[in-house]
Amino acid sequence: MEWCADWFDENYYSDSPANNPLGPETGTYRVLRGGSWGEAATYLRVAYRTHNSPSPGFDYYGGFRCVSSLNITSDSFIALSPSDGQTPGDSPLGTAVINLIPGINMISLPNQPEDPYTARSLIEQIHQSKYPQDDGDNLVPGGTVTDVNWLIRYDLVDQKFRSYVWSIDNLQDDPEDTNPSDGIAQIPNPGFDIEGGQGYIVNVSSARSVQFVGTVWDGVLNPLAPSLEPKSPQTWAFILLGQLPPQLTSQLENHSVRVTNLQTGRQLAETTGLQSQFRLPMVDSLQESIVHQGDLIRVEVCEPSGQRVADAEFVIGTEELATAYRRVNLQYNPIPDLTRLRQNYPNPFNPETWIPFDLSQEGEVKITIYDLAGHQVRLLPMGRKPAGIYHSQQRSAYWDGKTETGESVASGVYFYSIQTEDYRETRRMVILK
Repeated sequence: MEWCADWFDENYYSDSPANNPLGPETGTYRVLRGGSWGEAATYLRVAYRTHNSPSPGFDYYGGFRCVSSLNITSDSFIALSPSDGQTPGDSPLGTAVINLIPGINMISLPNQPEDPYTARSLIEQIHQSKYPQDDGDNLVPGGTVTDVNWLIRYDLVDQKFRSYVWSIDNLQDDPEDTNPSDGIAQIPNPGFDIEGGQGYIVNVSSARSVQFVGTVWDGVLNPLAPSLEPKSPQTWAFILLGQLPPQLTSQLENHSVRVTNLQTGRQLAETTGLQSQFRLPMVDSLQESIVHQGDLIRVEVCEPSGQRVADAEFVIGTEELATAYRRVNLQYNPIPDLTRLRQNYPNPFNPETWIPFDLSQEGEVKITIYDLAGHQVRLLPMGRKPAGIYHSQQRSAYWDGKTETGESVASGVYFYSIQTEDYRETRRMVILK
């Protein structure tokens, strides 16, 4: 059991600040947290709280931790003299430097700037530390900021990660544009505010040192939150941005998105409360990579019952590892009640056609082409497929009108069949030359 500095007030958290609540200014009892060797198992949780009078000088059930105030003249914060622009009597003005490695970094804002940072201005500051000649007013999508990909913060109120992706978020539509007929004007999008004592995750393409000038944070505990030293460049944070199919434009509040790494079998994230566009920042708190090059990632949208209604798959390549984000367009793909073989299209055809099918459960799928005499002309192995609708050219079976040896077949009637572990069906098609 551990003594805390906070005074106890059973009603304090009903209207306390959301960030860094410091507790009541006065009180009769101090807070005790956790349990001790003399307590029952119910009270041994770190979340357990109780209170007691701090007046007794000896308590063999409780202990305390020693802490030290931050020294603002340490190597991480160098005080400046009044000649550097500081007025005597002001809060100490100084500089602090954060060193970033290529890839993903955990940082916090070390001092309080004169003008508060936003996600956009912090990214500009990080960018200009490497390229100081760039004018912040000229930073446009796909323009000079191509080396700072995104910023992630943790929302303490919603208890979710939020992200600002430069190439997508740095501009927004101007709500005061009175003449949208000539194209909606766009203005800089500041994004979320940057606060002291909070951790932020940033992705940069190259190493750099970023200098911040400001005063000591006022009323912020632990303004220099320690960064975890990466073991090696790891993709331990990744942002997925998605566009839902038009069939799913309403009643999405109870639907969920599930992201799975099929290479490792690990479920990376799941979230609810969708809109037509969504984003899903994924973070591993131990800084272990959640994706590697060549991993196959599946994204699924599910109804409240758990039934999938849309999905997409993509492979992690060098670009995804470098930028640590990916945009995907999900395809409407509900799980059908029955496995069916659909009519090929076009039909008649010359020289190529697509063979659609429905799959009610996951399994191995083979499509076989036969001539009128029943001889096998071509085998189209589809591999193991998840349940779903395979109607589009990207998902259905494709036949180029050739035999196994690469010879073009003659005009006429052919048969094609689907075979799974427990289903078989045959249909007819015609090739005309």
